[in-house]
Amino acid sequence: MPATATKQQSLNHRIAAQHPRLLRYAKTAFNTPEAAEDAVQEAICRALQHPESYREGTSLDSWMFIILKNVILNSFRDEKPLAPIPTEDFPCSAAVLPPIQTDADALQRALDSLPFIYREALTLRMQGYHNREIARLLRKAPTTIAYRVWKARKLLCKDPYVRELANNCCG
Repeated sequence: MPATATKQQSLNHRIAAQHPRLLRYAKTAFNTPEAAEDAVQEAICRALQHPESYREGTSLDSWMFIILKNVILNSFRDEKPLAPIPTEDFPCSAAVLPPIQTDADALQRALDSLPFIYREALTLRMQGYHNREIARLLRKAPTTIAYRVWKARKLLCKDPYVRELANNCCG
């Protein structure tokens, strides 16, 4: 087998191995796991279709996250508004049902309510990336990332339920 074919196979395997990390990131941008999975598959397909755009010696991780970020942004641009659901067809209204809220639900709703740029930075930080790594992935200055993480935490702490969960760490 020629060396270039082996090199291409190695790159293909490394791209496919990025799936779990990309999926965790995509789930922060979409409301459904299916939409997140679709975005990750689209990003992997784009990477496999255009391997020449990857520069040997650079971070494959960064390259894949940039492709995924572009897929996510494109999907938001193309998104059509949802049609309203007629409520008269339902026997009871959601207002009648008592709200069921777990800590995880409250935190997820609070995260989902953040603007994308803050949610993106905070989610990567929560996944264990350092600000410099996030800055490299998102092609921003480390100070910009530090600000976005700080701002995301401040915005989260405006929710009294989340603030209570954090045991006054938001002060």
